[in-house]
Amino acid sequence: MAREKIKLEELKKENEELRNRLKRALADYENLERRGREEKEKTVKFANEKLLAELLPVLDNLSRAVRASQDKGLELIFKQFQEVLTLNGVREIDSLNKPFDPAFHEAVEVLGEKGVVVEVLENGYQIDNKVIRPAKVRVG
Repeated sequence: MAREKIKLEELKKENEELRNRLKRALADYENLERRGREEKEKTVKFANEKLLAELLPVLDNLSRAVRASQDKGLELIFKQFQEVLTLNGVREIDSLNKPFDPAFHEAVEVLGEKGVVVEVLENGYQIDNKVIRPAKVRVG
């Protein structure tokens, strides 16, 4: 009887150890799976960010073409292009009449000491809260 009780206690202890090891293994697996998902999302986001940043000069040129022309078709293409960028998280940085901020702006010319953006020479853009191109501005 005493041996059986000791054996039972040993089995309970072994069972508890195995349960704890299983819980740790499951937690490790879940963490590994989560990190894999996050890494994949980060890779996709970085790839999209790079592509979207490379499209910004095309957007600038298209904007110039729309301003120089009265072609409604070209204007529709420009708006569609802007919508695609917006759907992918690209936002224009609102700069005009805002305080100069080197995190969002690149000063091309400083006209005074006030430190306010008086003219936007090239729009800046960001994805989420990350600047992918600072706005080129005149500060006055």
